[in-house]
Amino acid sequence: MYDSPRVRRVRFYKSETGNPVAREEFFALEEEGQAALGDLFRRYEHGLENRGEIKAVGKGLLEFRTHVRNNPYRAYFFQDGPKYVIVTLCVYKNQEKARKSDLDLARQRMDAWRKRGGK
Repeated sequence: MYDSPRVRRVRFYKSETGNPVAREEFFALEEEGQAALGDLFRRYEHGLENRGEIKAVGKGLLEFRTHVRNNPYRAYFFQDGPKYVIVTLCVYKNQEKARKSDLDLARQRMDAWRKRGGK
C-alpha cells in the first residue's frame, strides 16, 4: 500500500487487566471516524502524515487530528521508545477545545502505561 517503510508502529493502550480500552473506543466511533483515524495511523507509521494532523497537547501527550466533513475525530497518544506510539484515547470531538476530562484520562492512561513499564 505504501512505498515507504514503516518508521513507527501505532499500538493501543490496554488497562492493567489487559482490557483494550483505547481499541474499544476506536471501534465505538462512527465508521467514517474509524476510517479517517485508521488512515492517519497508517500514514503516520510510514512518516507520511500531513502538517496539522499531529498536535502536541502538553506533558508528552500528542493528538491525531482528522475531520470527515465537519465531524472532528481525535486520538491522543504518546511516544513509547524510539519506534512505538501508544494511543490512549479515541474520541469524537464535538467542541473546538479539547475537553479537560479527555486530556486528563489520556494522561492518566499514559502515566499508568509508563508505571507498568509499557505493559
